[in-house]
Amino acid sequence: IMQKQTDSATAPVKPSPGRTAVDEASALKLSSPDDKQQQHAGGATQFSKALQSQSHQRNPGIEAAAGFGGLTASMADSMADKLTPTELAVIISMTEKLRQRDKDIKRLTAEREDLAARLEGTEAVKEFLIGKVQKTEAELKKSADAAVLVGQQTASDQEVIAFLDGRVQELERTGKKTLETKCKLELLLNQTRDQNDKRQKVLEDMLQFERQQLAEQEKEWRSTKKVLVKEVKHCHAQIATLKAERDSFQQQNQQLKQALLKRNGTKSIK
Repeated sequence: IMQKQTDSATAPVKPSPGRTAVDEASALKLSSPDDKQQQHAGGATQFSKALQSQSHQRNPGIEAAAGFGGLTASMADSMADKLTPTELAVIISMTEKLRQRDKDIKRLTAEREDLAARLEGTEAVKEFLIGKVQKTEAELKKSADAAVLVGQQTASDQEVIAFLDGRVQELERTGKKTLETKCKLELLLNQTRDQNDKRQKVLEDMLQFERQQLAEQEKEWRSTKKVLVKEVKHCHAQIATLKAERDSFQQQNQQLKQALLKRNGTKSIK
C-alpha cells in the first residue's frame, strides 16, 4: 500500500538525472565501514526526524497509507536500527518527496480553489455580459428599427415638404399674377370710372336737353292734338256724309240694275 501511494504521489514528478535513490544506495554500499556507520547514524537521525515531522503534519491519506500515525522517537530509532543505509536513504528520499508532494498538493488545491472561484466569477461576469450584450443588441435593433422608421418618416416629410414648396411657389406665382391683374384691373376700373363719369355728365346734359325738347314737343303735341281732334271730327262728319252718299248711290245703282234686268227680260221673251 505504501509503495503504491508513494508511486502515485511521485508519478507526475521526474527524478533528477544526476542523482537517484539507487545512486545514493550504491554510494552507501561503496563507502567504508566507518562511513557506513556514520551514514547509518545520520540516516537514522534523519529518518526519525522525518517520521516525526511526517506524523506532526497529520495528513490522513498519507498516514493511513504509510502507517506512520502515532510514532514516537524511540520507535523511529528502533526502526532505523533495523534498516540498512540504502533502505534508510530510499525511505528518507521518499519522505522528502512525499513532503514536497504534500506541499504541491496543498498549493495546487489552493490554486484550484482560486481558479474555481475565478471561474465562477468569470462565469457570472460572462452571464452578465451576455445579458448586457443581448440587451444592447435588442436596444440596437430597436434603435435600428426606429432609425428606419425615422428615415421613412423623414423621406415622407421630405416629399411633403417638396410638394408644399412646389405648391407655395405656384401660389406665389399665382399671387404675383393675381396682383398684377389686380393692378391692371384697378387701373382699368379707374379709367372706366372716369369715362363713365364723363359719359354720365354727357348723358345728364343730353337728358336735360331731351327733357327740354320733350317739354316743348309736348306743348306742340298738345296744340297739334287739338287741331287733329278738330280735323278728326271734321273727317268723321265727312265720312258720315260720304257713307250716306255711298248708300244713296248703292241704292240707285241697285235700282238701275233691277230696271235693266227687267228690260232685258222683256226683250228676251219677245
